[in-house]
Amino acid sequence: LNQFLILYDNGIDRSERHQLTSKRIQAIIDCATYVVFQYLGRGLFEEHKLMFVLLMACKIEMRTGTLSHQSFQTLLKGGAALNMSDCRPKPFQWIPDRAWLNLVALAESVKTFRNLPDFIQRNDQMWKHWWDQESPEHTKIPDIDDRLDAFERLLLVR
Repeated sequence: LNQFLILYDNGIDRSERHQLTSKRIQAIIDCATYVVFQYLGRGLFEEHKLMFVLLMACKIEMRTGTLSHQSFQTLLKGGAALNMSDCRPKPFQWIPDRAWLNLVALAESVKTFRNLPDFIQRNDQMWKHWWDQESPEHTKIPDIDDRLDAFERLLLVR
């Protein structure tokens, strides 16, 4: 608690001054968040830093309402709670079972992907081509590419 209070005070001192109270509070929150992020980042192994950044960014986005709790849960769990006998049948053999369960969970939990299984079934060749790419995260996603934000792309690639 002592160390946090020192970091918090440091955040207050370093934050931008504003006449408007709401802007001042937001500046303090932003600066304190960054100061804590820097402090914690120093104590992490290099291979854990990217995960920490992702989790912290997701938490910030959930607090601001930009990211839903359901979308975050889908990122963490995917289709781990499903099994092949309880969900819609896999339309093509080229789709691994685990990937299909993740796609079904994604379609059930995130509105943007509601029709994803149907898109894959109707446009088999384009989706298979996307799936076979060495880095699909950098490739145009069939049927829905223009409707996805960065987090939704992450969910699909996951």
